[in-house]
Amino acid sequence: MKFEAPPIVEASISIDIKNNESWHEYYMQVVDSIRQNYPIVNERILFEVEGTIKKEGENTGHESEAKTIKDGFMLSNKEDKRYILLSPNTVKITKRKPYKDWNNIYDEFENILKTIKDLCSNKNMSYTNPSVIYHNEFFATIKHTDNLNELLNMNISFPDKLPDNLSKATIQLEMFENDETIGVEQILESRDDDVSIKINISVSDSYNEYTDINDISDKFKSLRKNKNNIFDVLTTHKAKETFV
Repeated sequence: MKFEAPPIVEASISIDIKNNESWHEYYMQVVDSIRQNYPIVNERILFEVEGTIKKEGENTGHESEAKTIKDGFMLSNKEDKRYILLSPNTVKITKRKPYKDWNNIYDEFENILKTIKDLCSNKNMSYTNPSVIYHNEFFATIKHTDNLNELLNMNISFPDKLPDNLSKATIQLEMFENDETIGVEQILESRDDDVSIKINISVSDSYNEYTDINDISDKFKSLRKNKNNIFDVLTTHKAKETFV
């Protein structure tokens, strides 16, 4: 079901690149190919500190050495609230609300993978850990758990009345279906006059290795389908009425 006003506050698609330590030689060419849509480019720098402790007699001292490691780029389009991470091992695209549709994000993500593959045509490329992560949030007035059960299908027993001093409650679940791992986090957080209901869903495949982008596309369709099914099961018809 497609909603006119989906409660999605952030959506991310990511994949790891394996067995190709040198693809980052082409970082700037990849960056240049998408810079027009992502005008803000920041290089990621990691700081690594190595230290040793020396003891001579009763005196103890230490020596340390800090070094910086280039770890790719973060590209941003703050106007459209889109972000791309290019790191030695990961490509990730993130879209914050307003969220329009899956194709708009995935097509861009796939084009980046194709650009990397074309630039690295002489490299042995493979891909692992395709993942989709969606953060959802909506608000409701809840003074009794009957109101909560009208919105969420959690099959969890609550006391008849929510405690007056309840500020936050978190429920976490992990499920497995074939080669996919599904993580669900539900967060209820009280506000001044209502309750924030957050449903965070992640679906990933950490078992298989892919070499063909078409196979990756099929896998992401499966991940997205499972994500949608989980959200559909967790929310009631009454909750969904607020998203249309």
